[in-house]
Amino acid sequence: MSLDAFKQFGHQSSLRVVTNSMKNAVVYTRVSSKEQADTNLSLDFQRRVIEEYAAKQGLSILSYFGGTYESAKTDGRKEFLRMLEFIKKHRGKVSHILVYTLDRFSRTGGGAIKLAQDLREKYGVSVFAVTQPTDTSNPSGVLHQNIQLLFSEFDNQLRKQRAVAGMKEKFQKRRMGHPCTTGLRHH
Repeated sequence: MSLDAFKQFGHQSSLRVVTNSMKNAVVYTRVSSKEQADTNLSLDFQRRVIEEYAAKQGLSILSYFGGTYESAKTDGRKEFLRMLEFIKKHRGKVSHILVYTLDRFSRTGGGAIKLAQDLREKYGVSVFAVTQPTDTSNPSGVLHQNIQLLFSEFDNQLRKQRAVAGMKEKFQKRRMGHPCTTGLRHH
């Protein structure tokens, strides 16, 4: 192997980012339940915060997606897929997907990391959480966003574990005829 071949190899980067000088965004808002919609993460609140951010950054909003009760445990959500189709159809015209937090985008961990990478590399689109600003135009920022996406999946797994433990406890109390759960009263 010649020294020139070695130098050429050393200058190649595995991180290929298509930069998009346009500042056009799509907005994706999501809640997973009515309870969440009625409390601190309402769809209107998410949308308002995202719109304020877009205005400050000079981003034009091309379209809105989400706005429904969709779990982020999978990326097969109807509105989510509609957004991805819009980006593909308008290739080169969208530079950002704006979300309130990254867990609004996805809670699939590795799947979300791969999707965000594909969006950056194939379409020049950055996923940007307005309350968790991360510059994904550099390897450090990409790593930071990937860690946040992994933590979203981890949080989902913890929630599931707690829910299953609570259901098991409730089931066992019923099996043992615990008065609090069987409807029996003490006289």
